[in-house]
Amino acid sequence: MEQAYYDTTLRLLSYDVAMYEWQEKTMQRPRLASTTWLAGEVGQIGVLVVNERSGEAGFFQPYLEQRLRRAMQYDVADRWGWTLERQNEPLLVRMGVIPGIDGKVIEDHTNLLMLAIPPEFDALCAMYKHDVESVLRGFIADACGLKNEISALASMASVPMAAMSTHRRMPTLNKLMASGASSKRSCLTHMRTHTGEGSMEQSFYNVRLKTLTSTEAVYEWEEKIIVVLKPAHTEQLEQQIGQLGLLVIDEEGGEPGFFTPYVEQRLRRVGQYDHPHHWAWQLVGTDKLILAQAGTVPGIDGKVIIDDTRPLVLACPPEFDDVCSYYNQQAEDVLRAFIADACGLLDNPELPREDGYHSDASDEQQLASRYMAAVYGIYRRTVQ
Repeated sequence: MEQAYYDTTLRLLSYDVAMYEWQEKTMQRPRLASTTWLAGEVGQIGVLVVNERSGEAGFFQPYLEQRLRRAMQYDVADRWGWTLERQNEPLLVRMGVIPGIDGKVIEDHTNLLMLAIPPEFDALCAMYKHDVESVLRGFIADACGLKNEISALASMASVPMAAMSTHRRMPTLNKLMASGASSKRSCLTHMRTHTGEGSMEQSFYNVRLKTLTSTEAVYEWEEKIIVVLKPAHTEQLEQQIGQLGLLVIDEEGGEPGFFTPYVEQRLRRVGQYDHPHHWAWQLVGTDKLILAQAGTVPGIDGKVIIDDTRPLVLACPPEFDDVCSYYNQQAEDVLRAFIADACGLLDNPELPREDGYHSDASDEQQLASRYMAAVYGIYRRTVQ
């Protein structure tokens, strides 16, 4: 259990002991041999964090603004009170944030984003001995060049200190952002079509492409004939005549339909067996039901990588929204692309992922891998 003592003064350093003063009381802690930097902080006021039970040395961080004092009488909910000597006006900042020079802070204007984290990314972060949130926050900070410098302003958004070394890895990160934004980061777009409220598209499953005329494509669905405009380029469609699949059409008409054959031609949609949020499928010649997340079409032999993600609420600063807008992307799409690239996740028709995570190209995977190695390589666990 850690205890933080604010407004603590480092009074004395001996060979193996550090002496502190807090509220007119003297505290003695062991001094580590490596803490030679403490010598220049004797007489300064700051925060001392210690584990009372362990008896370890603890950590002392001087306030950059030595006029700063913690003022608990002004605390309000999750905001802490501080004052500056010879100033009567209290400062209110987010709990745990220490103001910088002249008591300044960068206010928190983050927005909360719900992100689905796949187990592969949990495992990757664990290999580098970091939690998922800190890795994603570091990625955001690096992408925006954000710094939470004690020597400047303390960020109320608590941007990770890892961002202070962004200049070492920005070339790789810039290439990753630019490369990812230049390609379509979602796979199986039409195989995942949902006809939701307000949608002008309609999806037909178990549709067979019967024939092509000079201007139309003719499909068979549940003993009914569906005729739509033929696409301008039909070379691929001609090879799909006779195959079963998914047809997506514009309900208002006037647009060619989009037909995607099932990779597994034995696959059949059996909606009468649907479960909430999961659709039922069968393979011809078998009685076994295949349940897949609504909108996901199973692959070869009806196989699907089930959605085993966990939710994570992430605070995204407005600077990251600006960076994503520059690349015509949404923040969630960029973060999902980074996760997929870092883990090399593939969402292919042959073996689709219910969570939709997909890395488009090996270039992005290499860039994401290089980024992770550059930032967290020194922490990586060695495999025995």
